[in-house]
Amino acid sequence: MGKKSLMRNNIIPFGRSSQFYFNRAMQEYEKGNLLRVKELIELAIEYNQDDVWNYYNLALTLEELEDYEGAIKIWQDHVIGREELMSEAYFHLALCYSEIDELTEFRKYLDLYLEVENDQDMKDIAIQLMEYLEEEDMTDILNKAESKQEVLRTLESRITSHMFNQDYQKALDECFNLMDTEGRMVPLLNRAAIIALLADMPAIAYDLIEEVLEIDDVNVGAICNLALYYYYHRDDISVQKIIEKMESFEFYVLRDLLKWTKTLGHMGKNNRVYSILQQVYWDGELSVELCYQLGVAAIKLGKYDKARSYWHQASLMAGVYSPAELYYQIISQIDSLEILEGFISYSYEWPLIEVIENYVKDKAAGIDENLLHIVMKYYIRYGNTRTVDFIEGLIEVVSEPIRQDIVQEILISAYDKIKYEYLSRFNPDLVGVKKYSYKGEVFLLEDKLTDELPGNCQKVLDCIEGSLSKYQDSTLIVLAKKLWVAYCNIGKDDIRRINKEDVWLSAIEHIAVRLIGYTINPEILAKRYNIQEKSLLRAIDDIKGVIAK
Repeated sequence: MGKKSLMRNNIIPFGRSSQFYFNRAMQEYEKGNLLRVKELIELAIEYNQDDVWNYYNLALTLEELEDYEGAIKIWQDHVIGREELMSEAYFHLALCYSEIDELTEFRKYLDLYLEVENDQDMKDIAIQLMEYLEEEDMTDILNKAESKQEVLRTLESRITSHMFNQDYQKALDECFNLMDTEGRMVPLLNRAAIIALLADMPAIAYDLIEEVLEIDDVNVGAICNLALYYYYHRDDISVQKIIEKMESFEFYVLRDLLKWTKTLGHMGKNNRVYSILQQVYWDGELSVELCYQLGVAAIKLGKYDKARSYWHQASLMAGVYSPAELYYQIISQIDSLEILEGFISYSYEWPLIEVIENYVKDKAAGIDENLLHIVMKYYIRYGNTRTVDFIEGLIEVVSEPIRQDIVQEILISAYDKIKYEYLSRFNPDLVGVKKYSYKGEVFLLEDKLTDELPGNCQKVLDCIEGSLSKYQDSTLIVLAKKLWVAYCNIGKDDIRRINKEDVWLSAIEHIAVRLIGYTINPEILAKRYNIQEKSLLRAIDDIKGVIAK
């Protein structure tokens, strides 16, 4: 996959070792479990801190995990001083520094590598990289790339709603407006071309594609757009010619290859996508999006278990706060290929995010509710207030059991301000609600008193409704009752002997009202119930000590 990868792939993935943990690490490496490989090699180092090959293997593993700063520390602290590994250490340090855009250090270690390397093939590749650096100012390139990314982010923010509503003409107008202010840069031209195709404006799309190819005749984005242009026009011969040409195309970065495989996927060439990406995968060139696309192709080809495996690997690499994690949660809970095919695409992006953020009831109602259930729970747990706000509409299109579970998820989330609103609106009787959190405290709730409880437990329960009727809020009354029942059931063996029911009633009122976002001064509340404030505070502490975690 380009010069860097060619250099990396010519080095044996692991060094010499016969230790127990290293053998286990090799087994995990074959499975693609890189995080486990890292753990096992670290154990091997604990077992034998004098074996340089353990550090060598750890550094390579950190590189594959894209922890370049961690890898740099291992190369510098433990490997670079060994003569037999010096050239490889210089080489990998150069690679790592290039990945984190430390170009001065990159040049330094590439120079050192060229001084000590004896393998002419490897030396030639390194010289090519150095010549490339001398021809182009990499810092300037990176700055320009960041500028282009900023322009694209601006464009996407302007066209998101238009694209969701399939108003492609307005989206295209935004593209041209931005070109007027930012210039006709290649990324903008490519984006405009694909939108023009969607807007059924093939002549405009073709002109934009040609404009890019005149600037750069091997621009992968433009080639992909040209293939789609012919595909939409059912020109199978021209599509096949591009596909055959791309068979021998030299992709310098994985990102460009994934653009091409995504295009093949959009054209329904799932077998070809699967074949190309599997070969890259077997060659050891891994990324989150590669594993994601492999999973999509596997689903399209009816390979559920393979898809689950690839998406699992993507989730391990990307972490819990990522689309990959959500896709893995979905495929782990939904085994219907028909449902999965109905919402996935080769574009790696947050699933159903447009449906959530641009809520349209008819569109949401057409999505499998079990899928919506999984997605909504994920966005509540790991999303932000923006995504949670939009879930309010989606709750209306799911069945009552799912609605109750979503409300329960809201009640134990960090979004205290919206909890009672959701509860009173979507589950006012607290059906199935077992927990309610507020400001970091989780309160347990139960429905019915168990047998053989002290007499005042039932008496207090019977009085709660009348005591709280002044609030004219039936949901608050149910909440207070469930709090009291939980206290009696869980703490039945150690309930304080307070004969005056008003002490308990005032304590439950104080806790319940606080959970819905209000605060009552204990002194005022004690006067209202004609009890001592210290008795009230003691009762509050007793109840919280039993049901608050």
